[in-house]
Amino acid sequence: METIQEFLDNIYKEYYLIPFRGGHVIRGKLRAMTDFAVAAVKTRTESLGWLTRFEHIDGVEYLNCTVLETPAKRRTALHAGLFIVAVFTTMIGGGDLGFARFYQIFSFMIVSMANAAGGLFTGNLDTAYTWLLRAGDGLAAIAAIMREGMPFSFAILTILGCHEMGHYLMARRHGANATLPFFIPVPLGIGTLGAIIKIKSPLTHRRTVMDVGAAGPLSGAVPSLVFLVIGLLMSSVEPIPAASHMPIFGNSLLTRGLIYLMFGPLEPGHDVMLHSFAFAGFLGLLITAVNLLPIGQLDGGHVAFALFGKGQAKLAKAAFGLLITLGVLGLFSDLGLLPAGIYAFWPWLLFVLFVRSFMRTSHPPTLDDSVKLDPIRKLVGILCIVILIVCFVPVPVR
Repeated sequence: METIQEFLDNIYKEYYLIPFRGGHVIRGKLRAMTDFAVAAVKTRTESLGWLTRFEHIDGVEYLNCTVLETPAKRRTALHAGLFIVAVFTTMIGGGDLGFARFYQIFSFMIVSMANAAGGLFTGNLDTAYTWLLRAGDGLAAIAAIMREGMPFSFAILTILGCHEMGHYLMARRHGANATLPFFIPVPLGIGTLGAIIKIKSPLTHRRTVMDVGAAGPLSGAVPSLVFLVIGLLMSSVEPIPAASHMPIFGNSLLTRGLIYLMFGPLEPGHDVMLHSFAFAGFLGLLITAVNLLPIGQLDGGHVAFALFGKGQAKLAKAAFGLLITLGVLGLFSDLGLLPAGIYAFWPWLLFVLFVRSFMRTSHPPTLDDSVKLDPIRKLVGILCIVILIVCFVPVPVR
């Protein structure tokens, strides 16, 4: 059998190797091939464990091969385990936003179990039985919370899963080494911080960057909009209680328009009490918009780099400036320094700090920045900008 060097020399007119952490990419122009020869190349690269992508760009046939130093490990158990935990935490978060009731009930259960154990230790079986019954009541109350949160859990995990699988499938289609989604369960808030995938090999050119970057937001926006519309149909307009401490969620241009179409102008002191599906859809569109900010390795950073190249860095600075302004105004609002009825959101400052701590402002270059976007991909990029504008919520909650 021919050596790898002979194999490469036989299929490429010219090629080059680009190393990255964990492997290297082989990219080059292919020689003219029959369909049978192309099939043979696919068989050989698959047997070698290479990730491949055949491309036709400006009349030239290219082949990209991602070669890993060690075979990619599938941590299926970890992915499945995180997802299962996220199901439980989002069920609790959907039924008890913020987990306040859950922790109160859970603390009561711990005390009840401790008292039951004390009763058993002292031989007082009646006391032990009474406290065990109380612990069982607590468990039933938690189960009721989880049943109430099932619609929200289903909706939000569907949205997050669609978003990340959009990235994953597109990355794999382009021959990139990508992991399955990691869901991030947390025992507070809505029960999750979202989901992520890791792309462990470089993206070849700006068309790849656009495809991978836009696939997630577009895949997540569709179910978000579906759940939002269905949820609004199941929601109702109700008076806001005078002494209510309920959070009031802000509106994007899209949600404001949908609410107006479905409910008309809202009377003063009234608001839409969102069904769990609508709340999940609202969050899904907010997550989509935040991810589309043109910053570094966020989805919007990919899209902006694919569209504007090095101009993405200036857009990132402008986005940071906007978020910092909103955050500072939020601090002024909480201190009562803004006129009545004007609100802002200080946690944007935490978001800026978090993003700056874990990623660069500018997008890294691709392996071949000479490849330009075709008209279809430019339209996809413009669509992503429109989604950012109509879905962004300056004050998500107050």
